[in-house]
Amino acid sequence: GAGANSPIFLTAEFSDDTVYVEEQTIYTLKLFLRRNVRNINLNLPETENLVFKQISKPVEYRSIRNGQRYQVIEVQYAVVPSKAGRYSVDPAKMSMTVLQSRRNSARSFFDDPFSSFSSGRPLSVTSKSLQLTVRPLPQEGKPPDFSGLVGKFQMWSKLEPVSLKTGESATLTVSVSGQGNVNRIPDLKIPELPHIKIYADKPVLESSQDSEGIKGSKTMKWALVPEKDGQLEVPPVAVSFFDTENQRYQTLTSSKYLL
Repeated sequence: GAGANSPIFLTAEFSDDTVYVEEQTIYTLKLFLRRNVRNINLNLPETENLVFKQISKPVEYRSIRNGQRYQVIEVQYAVVPSKAGRYSVDPAKMSMTVLQSRRNSARSFFDDPFSSFSSGRPLSVTSKSLQLTVRPLPQEGKPPDFSGLVGKFQMWSKLEPVSLKTGESATLTVSVSGQGNVNRIPDLKIPELPHIKIYADKPVLESSQDSEGIKGSKTMKWALVPEKDGQLEVPPVAVSFFDTENQRYQTLTSSKYLL
């Protein structure tokens, strides 16, 4: 059970129980222990249209709850909904072996740390069920080139060198990075430019996880080769995303360059 005064209980919570489609919320599980246990196994809830992705290794620390001292094992997941609606998320379940102490056992410093336990008994604990409300992305203000990118993102770009001779090449680099569904960052394209040949590299997508969720970047590069002398313009490229912090669509635009 999950009684507040139980020697072993499990809690679950969302960092935010109301989110948009494709917006991640953090699902945190905490196992509270006042007994020695081993062989812990976790069964996550399975809910259609909700994807759980572990974002950190389990951490252990001590905590006092209702006047009792507990050892706590905490693990976090990013939960990403793919469809709007109201979801009832089933309880998580942890099963384990609770170790029972031998009576009158005398331990040596060099003994196996579990040698003072004669046996163990199986135990399962469950968290409470949770509710999650997922809102659809608004239609108002949605850019025509919107790829489904949701979160908080930024862009940087550079062109080097900016001065070169006909037949030489410059490299334009554009990177979009941030926190959210980074797999939705689109492959940006430069339109055909008069008097400039364009050679695109393969985009590089990188992602990682931390206690705030899933984050990452996509870096795109193009080799630009001018075919005539003079000053040539390289127009900006743009990407749109839904800003979950400000709850509106944003468009990121790279700098305009002159070769």
